[in-house]
Amino acid sequence: MENGKEKFSQDVLVNLIKEDREEIRVIKNRIYTYVQVLITLSIAVTAFFIQGSMDVNIKINHSADIHLTDSIKMIVIFTNVIFLFISWVIFLVLNKDLYFVRKCLTQRESELKEISEKYFGKKSYKTPNARFKNDLLLLFPMCILTIIYIVVIIGVQVFF
Repeated sequence: MENGKEKFSQDVLVNLIKEDREEIRVIKNRIYTYVQVLITLSIAVTAFFIQGSMDVNIKINHSADIHLTDSIKMIVIFTNVIFLFISWVIFLVLNKDLYFVRKCLTQRESELKEISEKYFGKKSYKTPNARFKNDLLLLFPMCILTIIYIVVIIGVQVFF
């Protein structure tokens, strides 16, 4: 026979597990969104400085050659390094949040399993462990972002 207090505890844990899973989805979405925004911002800033330099060359030299001055090269490189640093800081903070939410989710799932076994005799509840193996999927966009920044920095130094 189901006890009302234990049934209430079980329902609360099930709802908290649902909220934890939703928070995990939200944090993953934030990571991917920040990566996309920072890539776009980096490209826009680099294009802004290159376009400004091109306009100056057209007005002064009447040629469409792009020759960035050393100061503009340093500004572009410095801004891209700052964007790279900011993106890694954001990623590490969100990844830490994700770790603690997953840890909380695991604890709640084990409590739900204990309640189910103790009060209701249900021993079929299994805690899935597969979700903890996708941390590399979050690291992948950050590695791509780092490669893009390195290519922009090297490209600015070599081609302009």
